[in-house]
Amino acid sequence: MKRAPLDLLFVVDNSGSMLDEQNALARSIFDPRCPISDVGNVPLDLQEPSREVFDELSDVCGIAQLIAAMGGDFRIAVITTDVGACDERLPAGQDPDGLHEPTLMRGCAQGGIITRNDDVEAALQTAMLGVGTYGSSRERGLDAMHAFLAPDGKTAPGCEQDGDDFLRPDGRLVVVFVADEDDCSHQDGAFGFPNELAGEPEGCGDFPELFTNPDARPALCVEQADRLAPVSFYRDTLRALVDEGRTTDVIVSVVGGLRETGNGLVAGDCIAREDGSFDGLCSPVLGAGNSCTEDEQCCSADGAHRYVEFARTVNADSLMGSICAPDFRAPLMPLFLVGELGGEEVF
Repeated sequence: MKRAPLDLLFVVDNSGSMLDEQNALARSIFDPRCPISDVGNVPLDLQEPSREVFDELSDVCGIAQLIAAMGGDFRIAVITTDVGACDERLPAGQDPDGLHEPTLMRGCAQGGIITRNDDVEAALQTAMLGVGTYGSSRERGLDAMHAFLAPDGKTAPGCEQDGDDFLRPDGRLVVVFVADEDDCSHQDGAFGFPNELAGEPEGCGDFPELFTNPDARPALCVEQADRLAPVSFYRDTLRALVDEGRTTDVIVSVVGGLRETGNGLVAGDCIAREDGSFDGLCSPVLGAGNSCTEDEQCCSADGAHRYVEFARTVNADSLMGSICAPDFRAPLMPLFLVGELGGEEVF
């Protein structure tokens, strides 16, 4: 049976704490051990692999190589959790030399839309690393998804067509959130949460109020969580895409603050140390950076509660993975099985 085209959207946290995690994501794209050394020229015996062969490949191949092996028609877009017009709303300490060139963010596909006709490895590497870490400390992944996919989504000037160029009426949409903090989406204050972008310039330009206004504190995302946009709003966004014939089906995946409980992964603050051990010692309010000592190398994340809630309102058995995992292939591997096995209708 011919597979439906796959439209794969990555929503990547581009705040200042994400450098190591972005590098881990980029490392997961290509593995030199893989027998697919050229993603544009997959050996015949590895094309459209059986489940047994795929399982073997998954141990030694990166994301781009596995996508190429699965064949079929795909599009990939990478956007960020920053819904400001540009990724310049950062404290001066992050750019002391003033060398950062602002990049368009809201509803913008970083590096453009990637297809099987591109050099997928290079294009994915460029897109994943190109998101940078200069984004807002208020990570608004659900708002970013809405801005990119919804017909009424507000985008940065010049990116108005990106979502339409990506989404296909005969495709299956897969949305993957990659973030080390929880979602703080509020639809520009529509539900009572302070809108940190009020008064923002249309394009790139000085906007110091984002860091001088007390209403812009990231901690408000937890303190006033009841005033954020309900996740049902964003579920309805995806439902409308299906109902209007803009896509056939939707799968949601979360790679974020999740930890193992013995009964599977749950949203929760996590920390992974150099020896690979995990624990749940992060404080629940913006505590990711406080759980590692100065001389200790570790990954930490705040619990992805809203992302997980959203994902499970879309798919009862949504695809989950911990951002504290040293390699992102394992959290993302189920995406390929969705493409192979067909999955279930979400609505």
